[in-house]
Amino acid sequence: MPRALRILLIEENSDDVNLIIGQLERHGFEPSHRQVEDRSTLQSALAEQNWDVVVCCDGVPGLSPHAAFTMVSEADGHLPFIVYGQHGGEQNAQRVMPPGAHGFVSKGAVERLAPTIERALDQAARRWQPPLETLVGVRVLLVDDHRDLLEAMAEVLEWEGCHVTAKASPEEALAHLEENPPPDVIICDLSLPGMDGYEFLRRARALPGMERVPALALSGLVEAPSSARFQEAGFHACLVKPVAFDELRETLLRALSAEGRGGNGETPVGNGHRMN
Repeated sequence: MPRALRILLIEENSDDVNLIIGQLERHGFEPSHRQVEDRSTLQSALAEQNWDVVVCCDGVPGLSPHAAFTMVSEADGHLPFIVYGQHGGEQNAQRVMPPGAHGFVSKGAVERLAPTIERALDQAARRWQPPLETLVGVRVLLVDDHRDLLEAMAEVLEWEGCHVTAKASPEEALAHLEENPPPDVIICDLSLPGMDGYEFLRRARALPGMERVPALALSGLVEAPSSARFQEAGFHACLVKPVAFDELRETLLRALSAEGRGGNGETPVGNGHRMN
């Protein structure tokens, strides 16, 4: 039986709207939608009706995904928000996707929109279940050479109560590990300059106390590397950037649980993240 879906589309191109609706119908949804093209109609749509998901094109004049996400979050902080990008690629996704959004799909890969919406809806539904674990107090070492993404990920992790150390190079991260107690978890980009994420983790594992620290890999590729490769390297999971925070949070909790770690329920030491 088709799954009813109330979808708010921030899009000026009616042909793209029809393409999106057709894709959702082929995937088993029964969508009812409203198309909005500016701040005024978006505000009215959010006030007049409850929605299951918002899909925002990044090419609407005067209404960027960041501005739209702010308006949607103020109306309903748990409403799934997905960016529909005119151009693919990691750099464009990082540029247009607001921190906290549930996903990014390029127009050239519209077939990925329905599965992305499905995951976002499932994640939103799980928010209403009693929390089993917490990230409060978890010490995270975050390594990524894209400084904008580094800052954004550090910020959303801190909102969850993590104590984040952010490093923009593997050399800086290794120096930090040599001089400080081991973190509770490492999040590391695989495509680092000079030393990739696999080599970084191999060297990190050789340091005292680092043998069982869980690690998550980040990949800018459309598809994540094979599970055999990143698991053999010592990563618990590999997430494709840009990463929706709900997915990151759930993966972190699973990795921490697998190693018997996790939030201690106490306020983390210090405020803000350290980035060199």
